[in-house]
Amino acid sequence: MAWLDKRNNGYYYIYWYEGQTPCGKPAKHMKSLKTKNAARARIVYKLFEEKIYFKKQGFTTLDKMEIDVFMPRLASYLRANFENVLTRNKYFGNYKEFANFMNEKYRYIRHLQEVKDTHIAAFKEYERAKNKSPHTINGELTSLGKVFKIAKELNHINENPVKGVSRIKAAKPAIELYTQDEIRLMLKYSKENPMLEVLILLLLQAAPRRQEIVNFKWSDFYKENMTLKVSRKEGWNPKKDKERILKLSNRLTEMLNNLERKSDYIFTQQEGRNKGNKFSNSGIYRYIVPRFLKRLAIEGDMHKFRDTYASYSIACGVDVAKVQWRLGHESLKETDKYAMAINEPIEDDIKVIFVGEKRELT
Repeated sequence: MAWLDKRNNGYYYIYWYEGQTPCGKPAKHMKSLKTKNAARARIVYKLFEEKIYFKKQGFTTLDKMEIDVFMPRLASYLRANFENVLTRNKYFGNYKEFANFMNEKYRYIRHLQEVKDTHIAAFKEYERAKNKSPHTINGELTSLGKVFKIAKELNHINENPVKGVSRIKAAKPAIELYTQDEIRLMLKYSKENPMLEVLILLLLQAAPRRQEIVNFKWSDFYKENMTLKVSRKEGWNPKKDKERILKLSNRLTEMLNNLERKSDYIFTQQEGRNKGNKFSNSGIYRYIVPRFLKRLAIEGDMHKFRDTYASYSIACGVDVAKVQWRLGHESLKETDKYAMAINEPIEDDIKVIFVGEKRELT
């Protein structure tokens, strides 16, 4: 029998006994639910307890599930096990595309257990014919792999058909940077709006991801330490569920501290019917790119700020390991590619942006 428990860190865990230890005692197992929400934890616990029970009873025959019928079952499972709405939508959306493909090309295949790696490979080629980028297609295959892993967990299939399908090898995208003149323009014209000015300097000095920006709360800001924390929120987790600390300059710390606090969230919409509410993921993009950068005739996007931060910071003498940590990269190798991106002298007024007035960012 499994049981649910809440640990000191506030997160819920499922415990159960299965098998034996080398000493012959019952082996205790533990599974983190990665949620602090009691209602969500109870839903997951109920599903998991049923699985353990049927496994102990020896009911191991496959539960036949039709490809289309699996969609509402998948949606229910994702709601119970994944707090991040974007992740849920991505997995469900990619599976729906695959289900539509199977209905169009392989109408005689009805059940999940009939899907083979050849069908996944055919789907990959089908997506390539639509001129989707290798990065997008590889992401879809990864999502399908997760979905079929869920199907296996729910006893609908024996083997994951995505496992044997190779990803598309693609050239790494070129590093694109904002020029020194473009950075000057951004800083000059962002002064018209205090929140925009803070956003632009934050993107240049710390390079947070788009989802991180919209989820920053005032409780993540520590003026005394001059830091901003990327932390878990209800319904959202950082990439790979890793929290980290962003170091701020003296100037940015003061600007952030002087910003008007209209909500629990730091960055809020400033016009329209949603004025005062937190930005959506697409909303913050529109606010920065079409409404600001394009007005200045600057070509770019949000990710270009991350390339710019990394390249200029390393060129200005910031320790590569610090840049790696602030970007949230898994390894130094991922960050090292920026070491040779800049081959021109960096002017003093630009250098101070990336190292700080008293080199506090180095």
